[in-house]
Amino acid sequence: MAGASGRARRPSYEQLQALVAEQAARIAEQDGLIAALMAENAELKAQVGEMKAQLADLRARLDQNSRNSSKPPSSDGYWKPSPKKRSLRQRSGRKPGGQEGHEGAHLQRVEVLDRQIPHEPERCEGCGRDLADGEELEGGESRQVFDIPEKLALEVIEHLAKRRRCAHCGRVNEGRFPEDVIAPAEYGCNLRAFGVYLIVFQHIPYDRAHKLICDLTGAQISTATLCSWVQKAAAGLTEFDEQLRGLLADEPVVNFDETGLRIAGGWAGCTAPPRRR
Repeated sequence: MAGASGRARRPSYEQLQALVAEQAARIAEQDGLIAALMAENAELKAQVGEMKAQLADLRARLDQNSRNSSKPPSSDGYWKPSPKKRSLRQRSGRKPGGQEGHEGAHLQRVEVLDRQIPHEPERCEGCGRDLADGEELEGGESRQVFDIPEKLALEVIEHLAKRRRCAHCGRVNEGRFPEDVIAPAEYGCNLRAFGVYLIVFQHIPYDRAHKLICDLTGAQISTATLCSWVQKAAAGLTEFDEQLRGLLADEPVVNFDETGLRIAGGWAGCTAPPRRR
């Protein structure tokens, strides 16, 4: 009786059937959960793929500049793309340097000199005596040096309007000054042209151009004076500008483009007719 009581009781058919039904329900629930997770995973993968495409598009836009796209140079800002390292020139098969038959260009001696500096021998290299009373001989080696003066000093030119009395009627007549000489003391047209050249053509800032002119010539001009010179030069081109606008307006095709140059807070543009062959 004791052995029989110690053995576990077998579950009944109804209990086994209920257990199977419970496990089947759990499996169905887990299958549903797995399906939902798989659907969510697929949706997340799609979102990741879309975000990767957007990121690639944004990177491509950031890498665009005026050289690899249709964007104007003004969109590059102050950063400029580096030039291509690979040269577009094709190999010619010739050796580098001057070619045979090429005359070349070098500094030539001139006949007319601005000044000459003599170099006298002071003592004899044979006996060591003083050569102050030695016989001066013709000839000798000469070498020419092309250089600029240590100081480009200003040349002061005074314009004098002279007066003359007419011998016939007695009227006193006075000479007329040139049109560009209007003040008792002023800077000349050559210096003004040099200042405009530095600002407009060489694109040197006003402060640096003012210091450069002061250092080279000694002219104590101000940046305001430089500005007035540029404005006066621009005013002198008014008629030319109008003629140029008229010629451009008559062209059937005109090219408009932006440059990387900033003027008065904006970008400078370029307008030109098509090249004629």
